[in-house]
Amino acid sequence: MHFDLQTLPCVILCGGKSSRMGQDKCFLPLYDRNLVDFQFSRLSALFQSCFLSCKEDKFNAHFKQLIFDKKFEGVEFSPMLALFSVLDYFKDTFVFIISVDMPSVEKEQIDALAKHLDQSLIILPRSKGYIHALCGFYHSSLSGKCFELLQQKKHKIQSLCEQNNAFVLDFKDDESFVNLNDFESYVRFKNEIF
Repeated sequence: MHFDLQTLPCVILCGGKSSRMGQDKCFLPLYDRNLVDFQFSRLSALFQSCFLSCKEDKFNAHFKQLIFDKKFEGVEFSPMLALFSVLDYFKDTFVFIISVDMPSVEKEQIDALAKHLDQSLIILPRSKGYIHALCGFYHSSLSGKCFELLQQKKHKIQSLCEQNNAFVLDFKDDESFVNLNDFESYVRFKNEIF
């Protein structure tokens, strides 16, 4: 079974600490714009709708499609809270979720993942043995499971994937899944594309 991307929403995760980068990744210059503009522009062309997941509007009302992290006592930064907030926003659909700092994932890789949406409620890529939990399809019906894990103080997405038998697709091409985790990886990436 293959889902048409034009029938599905995409959410770009923009609410992380960026502690290793030393500055907010969203606003790193890339091509003739910044990273979040670059991601939003290219992914909006692929999906029915595109949203940004964040804690508050740090974009000066530049974007209308924002999904804010819900309030959860004792929790400030949590991938599980972001995922719960996103999945709870939608009803009965797969959502493609990607971190803002993964600018090399193309339609080819996303289409390959979408071909397996009948295999599980979670479809993720793996390259060089590493599963990219913040780049894949999650079904909105998992929001309740995310809430339960938050209550158990489990904040890693891996917990959700293990409990729900995530389908993992192997890719030989590791470059597509590069993460701009720190300033060195960002500079290296910029040098490679220019």
